[in-house]
Order: sequence, then structure tokens, then C-alpha cells
Amino acid sequence: MTIIEPAVGVRIEADLLSLAEKELAAFARAVCEMFGPEHVRQSVQDWIEELELSDWPRDKHAPNWRHVTVAAASRLASRTKC
Repeated sequence: MTIIEPAVGVRIEADLLSLAEKELAAFARAVCEMFGPEHVRQSVQDWIEELELSDWPRDKHAPNWRHVTVAAASRLASRTKC
């Protein structure tokens, strides 16, 4: 069993969260540009809920932020009948 130093684990999680923030920001910008600012707040909430459903960080694999984004986009499409 490999033991990861606590500082290394914290750094890895910080890096992953930074990537999540970038993915979420890109998603929010795309929603604003394509559907208007009135859809951004709910879409961001959907993204966060989908992240919570992804069972990360308990799952030992790095999360795939695109899966979270696709799931949130699916919710948006359902609301806007796209």
C-alpha cells in the first residue's frame, strides 16, 4: 500500500479543485453566451449538484469534470426544451 504524504494529498486536491473551478467557469460562460444570464445561476447549481453526485473525493480516481458538465448541460437542455 502506498502512503501519500498529507501535504502531497492536499496539493493534489487543490490542483483538482482548481481544474473544477476552471471547468465550472467555462460552463457558466457558455450558458450565459448561449442561453442568457437568466440561466446561469440554476445551471451553476446543477453543476455543483452533479459534482456532489460524482462521489468525489471518496472515489480514489481523479474526477472527470466533463461528465459533470455534460450532466449539468443535460439538465439545462431539459429546462429549456433544447
